[in-house]
Amino acid sequence: MKRFIIAVCASLSLSACNLWVEADLFTSDLLKVYETGEALTTPMVLAFEISSASQCEASIEGLTPALTAAYGQAESLGCDKRGFSDVANFRVPAEVVHEIANQSSDSDQPIYIGVYSDDPGLIVVGIFQNGDGIRAFEAAIPEELTQFARNEIRPLLSASLQNDLPDAMKLRLSSVFANGSAIPVLASEDFDLERRGQVDIVLSDVSNASLSEGFSHALIGTIVMP
Repeated sequence: MKRFIIAVCASLSLSACNLWVEADLFTSDLLKVYETGEALTTPMVLAFEISSASQCEASIEGLTPALTAAYGQAESLGCDKRGFSDVANFRVPAEVVHEIANQSSDSDQPIYIGVYSDDPGLIVVGIFQNGDGIRAFEAAIPEELTQFARNEIRPLLSASLQNDLPDAMKLRLSSVFANGSAIPVLASEDFDLERRGQVDIVLSDVSNASLSEGFSHALIGTIVMP
């Protein structure tokens, strides 16, 4: 199966490279995109593992133009540590689009948010990838950041979903951690989200692997319409 997830990070010593993807989502935006078909944008943080803290400035200088070309703009958030990994952090405006079954990607961005429905009353929300967008992004990264780094990418996906609707809503979750509590792969759980409430969703290793193995998207959750 074709691997699409970004196949580059500036790490020379690790057997795998971590790429953190963190999206801020709002229920009103998701429903508006689904109902109208018009794309919106939402903040998304991309954190790239780098070889060491000493490579922070060079990594930011090399990745910022490539991310700007891919997303229209990119804000550097500096470098820090995540566990034992040194990372370069960026905030980009990720598109939220209405995905249509059996059609090509509805966004040119490398990684973006999509909504779709296979069943009446259920709206699926996922983190999507576009193979052409990823290849264009990779091509825009300076060679000095990539010539030694062709390690397997390990995407680490998460999203914070805020309910900004006038009423409570229901979210069906599976194979994730919701506010720190595990929901198994072969189970699903309806999560009641009160008005102005928020749920922090961390996708499981199984969901993370779906992108690195070439699937079109990884499932965040499903909005259950009243």
